[in-house]
Amino acid sequence: SLASMALLGTFAYFTSASLLQEISLRQLDALAESKKRDLTKVYESWEDKVKLLRTREILRQAVLNRIAENNPESRQALETIVRAITVALPKIDRLILYDSSGQEIASSSQSQVSYQSINLSNEIQFEGTFRNDNGLSVALSAGLESDGNRFGGILIFFDASEVYDVTEDYTGLGESG
Repeated sequence: SLASMALLGTFAYFTSASLLQEISLRQLDALAESKKRDLTKVYESWEDKVKLLRTREILRQAVLNRIAENNPESRQALETIVRAITVALPKIDRLILYDSSGQEIASSSQSQVSYQSINLSNEIQFEGTFRNDNGLSVALSAGLESDGNRFGGILIFFDASEVYDVTEDYTGLGESG
């Protein structure tokens, strides 16, 4: 009788342990999917900012003027626009504008990160992650065009603190995380 109770207890223990493990795995899968969605939203917000900035007519016209005139006034006008962008969008660590040959024509100077090449394609490209004085930056680039003619590119370094915010949130993992 004692042996049958021990056998029944062992069976119940292993069954409940297996069920708890399945439940935990399902919860972790759901949490991983949630984190993936949150990280995707962060990345898509960066892409949206690149799309918005590269389609701004005032920015494109200032870049074209800078390329055509290549004088101090056109550079100052373009750098004023770049500074206004970085003030309006504080999550931008650095913004660099290039001409079609890949030469830098204007940039903000909020970060010490430097990058040697530029994407001049129509697609937004992930250029990498970079460590700077403020933490981590994520760089995205895209070409600039007007009337179907590509004339330059934009490289934007975004503050990656939003990635930390998502990954450091242990909600859903219980008390111990």
